[in-house]
Amino acid sequence: MFSRLLLPLEWPHTLIPIIPDTLIDLCQNPTPYLCGTMRHNLHKLTRIMRASFDVTAEEEDITLVDADLGIFSPPLEFNKISKNERLNKLIEYGREIGFSKKMVIDLVKFLQGVFPCRNAEEASNKIQKRIMTWYAKTFGHYRKWTCATSLLSAKNKKIFAKSHPVHETREFLHWFSESGIFQNYVYESFDKKKRHDHDSVYERFEKIRKKHSPPLKAPGAKNSARRMLFKMWN
Repeated sequence: MFSRLLLPLEWPHTLIPIIPDTLIDLCQNPTPYLCGTMRHNLHKLTRIMRASFDVTAEEEDITLVDADLGIFSPPLEFNKISKNERLNKLIEYGREIGFSKKMVIDLVKFLQGVFPCRNAEEASNKIQKRIMTWYAKTFGHYRKWTCATSLLSAKNKKIFAKSHPVHETREFLHWFSESGIFQNYVYESFDKKKRHDHDSVYERFEKIRKKHSPPLKAPGAKNSARRMLFKMWN
């Protein structure tokens, strides 16, 4: 479920949809991971992690999520604070993992109105479309380069980041262009053979990307106006 929210990006670390009861100790892994487990293992899992990492609930860097019931551990405190405070908390969390204030606010706006959907499939499609739109506005201009090797050279990664019209997003792209999740996506998006398994996802994102990717610097008043409008509305 959570890995699907990343599409067309892919989770580059450990991903185990369901861990067998006898292998629950795999959650002691010190590297990033997304692992699923049955609900009856949650208490055992909490004890294992706290004993393994010797941390308190406030200090631990692990989040347990019951996707069916919407339960988080450590619990989210959003219900106890005002709407403005919630947004500030999200901005704070986002900055801790590298997102700018503007990017967090934009993502919240994109996702507003999706979650009241009663139909799970409809909600999933809406979430995917809005996240893809957010991606397109953030790094959709990567297609200016004709191949992965060219884009991922040290020089062009800097140009890629600097060419975004929004200053705050540039700061994020300097970091993001060095990440495995982005570089893996770039290689696969330029490689038709690797892309074959996810053709429908790539096609959907490509349509969104063409519509919403940021305009790059180019001669002419028309392009300058497009960049200015992009800054104003994004």
